Amino acid sequence: MKRRIACMILCLALVFGVGVYNATQAWFVAGSSKHQYLTSGNINYLFEGSLVEKQEDTIILPGVELVETPFTIENKSNIDTQVRIKIECSYHNEEGVFIEDEVFYETDESSILDITVDENWVYSTDGYYYYKGKDFIIESNTESGAENEKIEIITSLSFSGPETSIYNSGNISTVNIVFESKQADYVTWTELDVVKIL
Repeated sequence: MKRRIACMILCLALVFGVGVYNATQAWFVAGSSKHQYLTSGNINYLFEGSLVEKQEDTIILPGVELVETPFTIENKSNIDTQVRIKIECSYHNEEGVFIEDEVFYETDESSILDITVDENWVYSTDGYYYYKGKDFIIESNTESGAENEKIEIITSLSFSGPETSIYNSGNISTVNIVFESKQADYVTWTELDVVKIL
């Protein structure tokens, strides 16, 4: 009887050990990913892109291009979707006051940032850029393993020389992209994620 109990305990320990090893291995594999998945139910987009690699002693000057690889999304959803983005900037204004999460749009000549948003994104007065307009539907990714087209978002980003005040020197400025998507058949937008790119 004692031998049977000992054998059962050993078997349970072995099964538990393998389970913990597999869970740990999966965690490390997921943790090494350089991409960001934006997911909500059956809506799934892969976000990619990078800024120019900055060294510790690098000074970012107005007019210097900061985008190394354009920021893109890739549709991996298995339903028809619509997607929109909002770009938010946090910075110090010319009076030295910190402005947090101000909505950016390209035609704002007083912005401290020069951001080039891909021409397929249509700006609306509600502060959002809609991919190919408010009514455009991105078809589902139905073919398993098929290569999807990457949708460019931001192709260029730099600080504006005339608009960047001295108060931003030595301080942190941020740029966030707020992603929202919805199933094409429904009217409610869901925030997928907020990606800090600067």
